[in-house]
Amino acid sequence: MIDFDNLALTPAIRVLGKPAAYTPPGDSEPLDLPDLKAVFSAAHQFVDLSGEAPVSTTAPAALVRLGDFPAENQPAREGVLTIGGKGYAIIDIQPDGEGGALLPLHEVLT
Repeated sequence: MIDFDNLALTPAIRVLGKPAAYTPPGDSEPLDLPDLKAVFSAAHQFVDLSGEAPVSTTAPAALVRLGDFPAENQPAREGVLTIGGKGYAIIDIQPDGEGGALLPLHEVLT
């Protein structure tokens, strides 16, 4: 079996990822994860408003390596991922089955 995590995911996140911080739900301080990186995207998408003209918005998401998080503090809904000084609430965790997860995000307004 191919070890996709070490063969592709880890190098891709190390090269393309940006430094990130993770604050679990209910905590006020981020975990001490100095090597945490995330590949961030804020691609545009169209939202259909039931027959109205579609609205263009962004759909921020981050690709992370689950092995970069402690077992007891894996990414969770309502946790906050901070990338580039902006906080994003985690909406969902979508594991890829190979050691990574796509985290759809929502910008936290302060």
